[in-house]
Amino acid sequence: MESNKVFETVREKEKVSFRNVMRVAGAVIAFLIGSGFASGQEVFQFLTVYGYRGIFGSLVAMFLCCCVSGILMSFGYRTRNNPKASPYFHYLGKFFGQFMTYYTPFFAFLITIVMISGTGATLNQYFGLDPRIGTVVMTIIITLVALLGLTKVVDVISLIGPGLIIFTLSIALYTLFTNPGNFASADQLLNNLNDLPYGAGNSRSYWLLAAVLFVAYNIVAGVPFMVELGSKEVASNKEAWLGGIAGGVGLISAAFALNLAMLGHADVLVKAEVPVITLAQKMSPVVSFLFVIILLAGIFSTSVPMLLTVTNALTKENTKKSTRNILIVVVAILALIGGQLPFGKLVGLVYPFTGYFGIAMILLFIKKEVKERKAREARR
Repeated sequence: MESNKVFETVREKEKVSFRNVMRVAGAVIAFLIGSGFASGQEVFQFLTVYGYRGIFGSLVAMFLCCCVSGILMSFGYRTRNNPKASPYFHYLGKFFGQFMTYYTPFFAFLITIVMISGTGATLNQYFGLDPRIGTVVMTIIITLVALLGLTKVVDVISLIGPGLIIFTLSIALYTLFTNPGNFASADQLLNNLNDLPYGAGNSRSYWLLAAVLFVAYNIVAGVPFMVELGSKEVASNKEAWLGGIAGGVGLISAAFALNLAMLGHADVLVKAEVPVITLAQKMSPVVSFLFVIILLAGIFSTSVPMLLTVTNALTKENTKKSTRNILIVVVAILALIGGQLPFGKLVGLVYPFTGYFGIAMILLFIKKEVKERKAREARR
């Protein structure tokens, strides 16, 4: 009964545009990739430090990411004419749904802090600039763009995502084929390293939990964006599902390749704030410079929607534009203050904590979706 009230009944022939599927998949990737992923810090902490088990972890992560991205995009499409529909209440229930409704914008704020810190770390590692310069410049840029609104930047960020994925994949594959390092003895190499930044637990036996957390904290941040993307940017339910799945495959494929590339160089990368820059510098100065530029674009592509997510949660539909703009500026300044903390430590602190909420969310999303599918099949 609940499904009939929440969802529209879609009877028309499912329309699918391959071009649009790739466009929305690119937007999903761009939103989720950010500085933590593309820099290599997230992949290193949640997959690489677990050795060969992290390879299997990335496959688990891909399956979960595709499932949940598809569910959220589909929910957005099916409730596109029902502004009161909430994925939190529909899938999570009254109490947990209410909690996540409030917590998600807070987490988006924390991610904005991580993105800003990542800018400072990137410019510091590559150019030797004071990290504060990078954090201030990025904060100014994302604030100005956020004042334009999400609908005006979605086409731009959908192009940044695939570009960053292709570049990251290229660096990873080049490293694998030309300089795999100590890949064959990666586990032994990791055994000899001290103070590894484990994303979960304190040993490699927690590899599965780390892989699930890797997806879970990303999904927590992505719920509002993917639902809105499904409601406004796709032409059918099938297109919504395919866009979500393609986004998940693209994102985690890059993580898979990057993990393989970093396994053989863990002894060097464990000391790097931005591991992928270290790999890129082994290729050529030109490649590393181009990657820095694209990485900064990826940070931008995540920061703007996150900033808007926070602002949207603090305002109502009838809020004056001037008030909304003031809030955008205030939130950006607070994120800049938090962004002065070290990038690597922020990734290791912020993401795992939120990931546990994300795990509960993923399980409930999948459980509810399976139950509703069975109910629809029974009615046919």
